[in-house]
Amino acid sequence: MLAIAICTYNRVKLLKKCLDALLPQVNRDDVEVIVIDNNSKDTTKGLVEGLQKEYSFLKYVFEEKQGLSVARNTAWQQSSATWIAYLDDDGIPHDNYLKRLIYVIENYDFDCFGGMYYGYYEDEKPRWISNDFGTKKLIRDDIGVIEKNTLSGGIFNVKRDLLELLDGFKLDYGMTGTVMRYGEESELQYRIREKGFVIGFDPELKMDHIVHSSKLALGWHLKRIYTEYRDSAVLKTNDKNIFDLIKVFVISIFKELPRCFKKWFFKKDYYFQNFIIDFLRPSIISLGTLNNSILRK
Repeated sequence: MLAIAICTYNRVKLLKKCLDALLPQVNRDDVEVIVIDNNSKDTTKGLVEGLQKEYSFLKYVFEEKQGLSVARNTAWQQSSATWIAYLDDDGIPHDNYLKRLIYVIENYDFDCFGGMYYGYYEDEKPRWISNDFGTKKLIRDDIGVIEKNTLSGGIFNVKRDLLELLDGFKLDYGMTGTVMRYGEESELQYRIREKGFVIGFDPELKMDHIVHSSKLALGWHLKRIYTEYRDSAVLKTNDKNIFDLIKVFVISIFKELPRCFKKWFFKKDYYFQNFIIDFLRPSIISLGTLNNSILRK
């Protein structure tokens, strides 16, 4: 019926937290958990093999070819389950995660659905980062169909037959090792909608998700803005060129700079890092869009 797939790369400590929260929830013969080891160099294999002695439904698959989309595709190709539930290796599913998964599958006619994640910190959060950073924005208050928004790939469930029909995730999207790349789940959802299938959202399907220390740096936030637009599968680039980028930058100087200074002087919780992000955002978006138009041609 259901395969819970966890793709992982060199994060054995976080993977252990994920599995410790998930495995005791499994009490059905029609549920399996598959760990896709995407060429880890740490003790991931030893961790899973140790847990297999207690949990017979736990499978270990080694995927040498690097890439999150590769690992996600390996997961559904290695399973005959009706549903594939993708769960991030750095996520901690809530106590009712599996029960909620099965409830939605048995009571709603979705082809794909997802849920909420809530950010938590192991390092102190800098003052300039908002309190809701790392937590998914609520799409809707109740369970139901979503027409426009996209689900997070970290708590993402889809019918296996649909993955096979669409040939899975495209390999030019998604993280590759430690290289920041986005968009594999959004691109897939774009094709799912295009084919007329139904995407749902359940606010009661939940996990906690670590905000890594790397995300507490200003540079990461600037790079994320660029990468999201570079990797967008549905972005209308309208043949952007270098002159459009220069135009946006000049406009930013005369338009955004005064706004940023106003916020800096009059907003109590507005810091230098927020100033830099807001000022550079239009130019970074334009640069990402320009690169997107080049890559997608």
